[in-house]
Amino acid sequence: MWLGYLCLGTIKSMGGEANLIVMDPPEQRAAEPPVTVSAAMKTVNVCIRVSDKAPLVHTTARKESERPWA
Repeated sequence: MWLGYLCLGTIKSMGGEANLIVMDPPEQRAAEPPVTVSAAMKTVNVCIRVSDKAPLVHTTARKESERPWA
């Protein structure tokens, strides 16, 4: 979790707006995140996902959060 706080502090120190969402790891890999996390991913310009247990790379939430120009 220290890496998430490091990213948060760095972004804020540069004048950016940032939020940190922490969720429990899912029971199985590539499981969808909670609805609140998925919704938050869709509303931001940049989403930095830090995980050592279950990456969100292969989830529908990650795919839907990407913009066509990203």
